[in-house]
Amino acid sequence: MFKDGICIEWLNGIEYIQLCPETLSTSTEIRSTIDVPYDNSPAFQYNVRSRIEKTRSDLFIVTLWYRRELNGHLVYEKDFELWGTCTIRISVGKTEGTASWVGSENHDYDGETKWTKLPSDLTDTPRRERVTRIQREQQQLRAALLALDQICAITGECFADVLDAAHIIAAKDGGREIVDNAILLRTDIHRLLDTGAISIDTDGSVNIIKKKELPEEYQKLLRGKRLPSQIHARVASALEHVALRKKQ
Repeated sequence: MFKDGICIEWLNGIEYIQLCPETLSTSTEIRSTIDVPYDNSPAFQYNVRSRIEKTRSDLFIVTLWYRRELNGHLVYEKDFELWGTCTIRISVGKTEGTASWVGSENHDYDGETKWTKLPSDLTDTPRRERVTRIQREQQQLRAALLALDQICAITGECFADVLDAAHIIAAKDGGREIVDNAILLRTDIHRLLDTGAISIDTDGSVNIIKKKELPEEYQKLLRGKRLPSQIHARVASALEHVALRKKQ
């Protein structure tokens, strides 16, 4: 889900954390995570407090605190435990390890599970896979983007039913299903990007490529548009990758 990160397999879903084990240090700060439920219900973006300690030469202890006062944006069921402390043990050079949860309001979900390192590349070798797996990954990516961004990155549309997860590096070119390579776009704007009618520059500005074919209403809508700064920062490497590929 992230270019550099780990995922934790909890009882009700998978949590994605932008944390690179290879570059982890005591100065690393984690401010949020994304939790994608197994049942395809909406993903959650949690705001967290973090502390990272090095207990010996090859072991880091990552502590994340999930607090109600940090997450006023979340709507939750009273009987569903959201608040507590996660402790992640990361050994230098390892691509998996253990994570544990201790609830602050109840202890129904307390216990230990495992974390796994996510791939560090923006692209992957294109593979032929079962449609069910591809669809599942796409659904998880869209859910994560809805939790992160909430709106179309170009038009500002916020009605979730018309928002797609749009790749920066196309899937046919090996683009991965991660938030570092995707933005939310309104369905029609997504189609314009995929067909080459518009493009996004490395600075996040939107270019109208096929002006003659594009109706004036779309030209007015897209003229001068630019990705929001926080979204642009996330996908900047993917935009650079696309620009470099076009020059080759």
